[in-house]
Amino acid sequence: MSKKEKEFKKDIREKLETIEKETEDMNKDIKFSSDKKELKDKLRDFKEKLEETQKELEEQKDSNIRLRAEFENYKRRTQKEKELIYNESVADTIKTILPIIDNFERALGLETNDSKSFKDGMDMIYRQLKDAIKNNGVEEIKSVGEKFDPTLHNAVMHVEDDEVSDNTVIEEFQKGYKIGNKVIRHSMVKVAN
Repeated sequence: MSKKEKEFKKDIREKLETIEKETEDMNKDIKFSSDKKELKDKLRDFKEKLEETQKELEEQKDSNIRLRAEFENYKRRTQKEKELIYNESVADTIKTILPIIDNFERALGLETNDSKSFKDGMDMIYRQLKDAIKNNGVEEIKSVGEKFDPTLHNAVMHVEDDEVSDNTVIEEFQKGYKIGNKVIRHSMVKVAN
């Protein structure tokens, strides 16, 4: 329940308590008063206050219904925008990878016995793939020679090595990648103790 709704309910509760109090007072007055005009005036005032309170209640209900409808529309609109942004970012990423797939298909379609030209072609495609992920904000995590950092590295082996300082990465089994500060995949490493 929102703060506005709580305040509204509290305000209505106070008004109803006031009306109940006035009703009690009016009932006492009826018993002890002989002045009918005064009682009629009090009854008229009471009815006016009751009508005002009922009108306020209806206005608050209407306002609450409109507010909820606006919020539901906002939620639907932001969900659609989020899906659109996600789909566009995936499409943009795939567009950068498609030329690389095309080059792989061309390379695999060639029949050649020249292993050097095939290797050169694969190196070119590899560099193209690295450039594509770099252009999408993906960076390699530096590992070998760096201090072991559990937020970036996953140590799968520990070895005793007096030639390097403690907690230094001495070998990388699998490269890690990150976008900004978010790690996509931790580097799998060997650490010297």
